[in-house]
Amino acid sequence: EPLQVPPLPPQQSHSASLPMTFSTEKTAPTGQPGVLQVAMKNSAGVCYFQDAVSLAPFLSESGRIESSQYPALWQALPPANQAVAPLSGFPLEVPFVESALGRGNVHVLHKKQLQSGGTALYCSAKTDAGATLLCEVQVLPAAARCAARCEVAALAQMLPPTIQALLTP
Repeated sequence: EPLQVPPLPPQQSHSASLPMTFSTEKTAPTGQPGVLQVAMKNSAGVCYFQDAVSLAPFLSESGRIESSQYPALWQALPPANQAVAPLSGFPLEVPFVESALGRGNVHVLHKKQLQSGGTALYCSAKTDAGATLLCEVQVLPAAARCAARCEVAALAQMLPPTIQALLTP
């Protein structure tokens, strides 16, 4: 739907807003995940711009799944729909990570001690559109990483940077 704004004289500005929603049907399969592309038409022509968009505003409070469902759901998602990324710039403390993820509607379902001395956090999240995202966040003694899977590959690719943003103070 077009955004309605009044005619503006030179050197003037006006604010307007549209509700932001996410639809997997309107996601370009060849597009860049996490990039919003906008075309704006005015009397001078059409202006195009783009900006990075975080997945965080689209994560629902109801994103928790039963922890017993996690292994089967993870295995059912194709490995091609997995994104892995290192995480940095935050305290490598499990309580900090759990709290930050929870505030961002990424729900820790289960924790597991790793032989390396770190901890793996198994998490779930859901978008407002109903897509389920799964991730494993490893908090190691000197590093951290995130592996995410989703039925929509673009969403899986967007989750590690979103988690990085949630964790960075």
